[in-house]
Amino acid sequence: MLTATLPFITEQRLEELLGAIASARVGVVGDAAMDVYWDADMTLSRLARENPHYILPVVGERTSPGGGGNLAASVAGIGVQDVPLLGVVGDDWRGRELAGRVLPRFGISAEYLVSTSERVTTAYCKPTRRGLTDVVYEDPHIYFENHTPMPPAVEAAVLDRLESLLASVDALVVADYLDYGVVIPSVR
Repeated sequence: MLTATLPFITEQRLEELLGAIASARVGVVGDAAMDVYWDADMTLSRLARENPHYILPVVGERTSPGGGGNLAASVAGIGVQDVPLLGVVGDDWRGRELAGRVLPRFGISAEYLVSTSERVTTAYCKPTRRGLTDVVYEDPHIYFENHTPMPPAVEAAVLDRLESLLASVDALVVADYLDYGVVIPSVR
């Protein structure tokens, strides 16, 4: 029981706190990223026709929020019903997938995301190989990241959305993992 590790909180108070979590609005500011997992079954592999390598025959694909989106998923996972994420995504298929399907599937609102053609959507693609032995082998990851500072117009849009977000949340958590992420000096 949780109260055994927190002796200063009564069970009744703990129930009250856990019940209050659902009605809180907790905003997250951070890297809006997507984790992509590709599962390859190497028993289906063959030599590629166009190069001297064996293909990775992907038989399964999963997506989940990554970076600051992972923190937002954790906040939603403890029972917070209203979790808006402020971040920047590219005007690309990964950004549309993240905002339209991945974040909502985890109970995260994409209403504060800034979408721009001047950035790529951060994605961490993680291929694994299985099937030839009992060992699951993880290949090198494929990262889509931005390698330049945020353009001034995008920064202005982030600051505008941050002001709106701050006015509408009970708490704010921050998670930024990138050198050129969303938590820049003006946001701090």
